Amino acid sequence: MTEAFRTPIINTGTMNHPNPDITIHSLRLTTVVLLSLLLVISCKNGDPDLPPDLCGEEFVGEFRLLEDSRISIPYLENRLLYFKDADGRQAKFEFLFGDGGYKLESMSASQPCQFDSSRMQVKKASVDSYQFFINGVTEFIQMKFMLNLSVNPFFQDTIAVSDQLTVSVAFDFQSSDYAKTLTLLVNQRDLPIQSVNLFPKPIEEVVLNDKTFFNVFTNSDFSFFYNNDLGIIAFKDKNKHLWVLERTEK
Repeated sequence: MTEAFRTPIINTGTMNHPNPDITIHSLRLTTVVLLSLLLVISCKNGDPDLPPDLCGEEFVGEFRLLEDSRISIPYLENRLLYFKDADGRQAKFEFLFGDGGYKLESMSASQPCQFDSSRMQVKKASVDSYQFFINGVTEFIQMKFMLNLSVNPFFQDTIAVSDQLTVSVAFDFQSSDYAKTLTLLVNQRDLPIQSVNLFPKPIEEVVLNDKTFFNVFTNSDFSFFYNNDLGIIAFKDKNKHLWVLERTEK
């Protein structure tokens, strides 16, 4: 009986052994990736061992209108305004509160970072503001005024605030484009004097259609006039026709 033998097959080719240089490089690459992931996770979790971003977005606070500024608006009692032109025609306007009354709004400004002048830093604040309208209800004058009373932060190395009133006029009820604007300083608070000097100064005495008014503010093209006691005392319509305040009513 013949015994069968199984002859082993021997591979005489070169066997593939791992290259130690490639293995070390792969390990180093894996280590770098893992460390990067850990760094990202640490940043998201607010790792206290990491230095803060001194030029990152900064919330500087919440600022409210002074009570004297809130009650400075002359329309809180009288809601109807009557204007008259030189020919004796009369135009009626109505004071309307804006949606929501007094409210906090977000305001932001970008400025060079004091720690790295090559970067810009965004500073944000919550500010007290109030918006209301004076709308013409006479058919031949389709005008509206918007008045916005608000706290305005002055962003520098330190924050200074002031209370300001912005008066704007539009010649079309359907438009949101206010063509003329006047910004008044209601209360300086801690605004630097050099900034205070940029606001318009009142004219001591103004005569409009034979009526005399005192301490009057006006915009750059004299298209409307305002004083602190009566509010809007005169304006020019889109045809440059002058209308002067005659009286107010509740």
